[in-house]
Amino acid sequence: MWKLLEGQTLNCRGWDDEFMVYNDVSGDSHLLGIDAMELLRRLRSGPASEEMLAEALAVAPDEREGLALTLEQLAGLFLIERL
Repeated sequence: MWKLLEGQTLNCRGWDDEFMVYNDVSGDSHLLGIDAMELLRRLRSGPASEEMLAEALAVAPDEREGLALTLEQLAGLFLIERL
């Protein structure tokens, strides 16, 4: 299961397929692609498993490795964490 880190509002602005996300807890800003932004949007509604995220975002089975990599990258930016 994955969830947003506690206390974040993750203010964002988007242009085309790029999004600037401001983490008000850490003070860091991140430039994210549309796939990463969709994951964050989904996790705003509550914790979800990788399978639930893949289903909600219509990720094909052969693309799930990319989903896992994106989740790990977002965790590395301290935006999300595993439960």
